[in-house]
Amino acid sequence: MKRFEEAAKYYSTYQTNYTKDPLEITRRAYPEPYIEAITQSIPKKEYQSAFKKIVEAEKLHTSNEEITDFSFKKKKKKALSNILSLKGYVLSKLNKPNEASQAYEQSLLINNLQPDIEEALELLTNKTSVDILSDKTAPSLKILEP
Repeated sequence: MKRFEEAAKYYSTYQTNYTKDPLEITRRAYPEPYIEAITQSIPKKEYQSAFKKIVEAEKLHTSNEEITDFSFKKKKKKALSNILSLKGYVLSKLNKPNEASQAYEQSLLINNLQPDIEEALELLTNKTSVDILSDKTAPSLKILEP
């Protein structure tokens, strides 16, 4: 959580010291909603709001044609990996382990050198396994055809 607070402080300083260029967002590797999720929503533990911003950032990032140029390929991949990692983190906070695992796995497919994401995925997998083993609900069958 401390890292999110540091990011919020840095972003606040950045906004104060630099003018806002309308093309700045397209030049950066990270869309504005991603920055807002990290610096505003997550430090306040507003995970539903953060999730909406991350989904928007993912859409903006993958549709941004300027960044699809080969000179940006490495930065674009890293940014997408980070967006997906943050999406996994937020989904885990929203108690959606399957969706969080999927986001983490997608992130690792893009960049497999993320020990913190591997650890988060392992913790999530272990938690899901424990939840399954401790589930005492009787199974039920539903017949779908007459």
